[in-house]
Amino acid sequence: MPPEDGGGPALGRIVELGLQVLAPVTALTGVLYYFGYIRYQEFFAHFGVDLTSAGITRAGFVVGSARVAFGPLAAALLVALAALAGHYALTPRLTRAGGRPLAALGACALVLAAVAGAGLVGLPLGTALLPPAALIGAALLAGYLSHLAGRRGVPEPLRETFDRTRTARIVLLTATLTVAVFWAVSTYARERGREAAEAFERSLPLQARAVVYSRERLFITGPGVEVQQLTGPGAKYGYRYSGLRVLTHTADRWLLVPPVWDPGTSTVVVLPDMAEEIRVDLAP
Repeated sequence: MPPEDGGGPALGRIVELGLQVLAPVTALTGVLYYFGYIRYQEFFAHFGVDLTSAGITRAGFVVGSARVAFGPLAAALLVALAALAGHYALTPRLTRAGGRPLAALGACALVLAAVAGAGLVGLPLGTALLPPAALIGAALLAGYLSHLAGRRGVPEPLRETFDRTRTARIVLLTATLTVAVFWAVSTYARERGREAAEAFERSLPLQARAVVYSRERLFITGPGVEVQQLTGPGAKYGYRYSGLRVLTHTADRWLLVPPVWDPGTSTVVVLPDMAEEIRVDLAP
């Protein structure tokens, strides 16, 4: 028998496998990018800086969030593995049992949905992460209940309706789970960004010192910032500013802050990275 033209079936399987691998990688990259964006946004907002002024790239959002998000992602995978093991362990018992296990799971899903609803309307629940986590749990339990109901057999009067609404259930549960995941990611990212900014503010005296040399006077002021006019013969720069701390540095700009941060009076100094006009030296 002659081979298939172009290796059709084999190529199709390779493409399908590639898509199966790329889909979760793409989704994970999107979540990491969103997490990094929200975290950096909250961090710089603490110092009154708009995120666009920080010059963080898309790759920077992903790389900067990978280390912080590793713990929650690993925990989520462990929970998923535990749920999968529990499914295989409990399925035979659930199949033989009556409707009580399904009713108990349904009650748990309703309670979790109620907790998520309470968080949406602003009721205090102790932690901001509880409502999105509850919504994730409610969506997963609802999907699992739908799966179990299909395996156990739906009563005949409901069979036709159950079959017709399969696509609608999948779409609704997928949309709910997606919203819940991004809600949880946003909440966690804001908390971590706020914590990082507060920790950075407390450690400002220990951060790397920046010494700025400039040809023209820059009028940089702030508590702990000193300026010295350089008048020596042949001096390339006319002014020297010391005492500043590095908030961040990108390919084309420096963001510097005074060593003592006062939310009411302190400002962030944004300087272009220009070797001819401005030079920034770092000291421990």
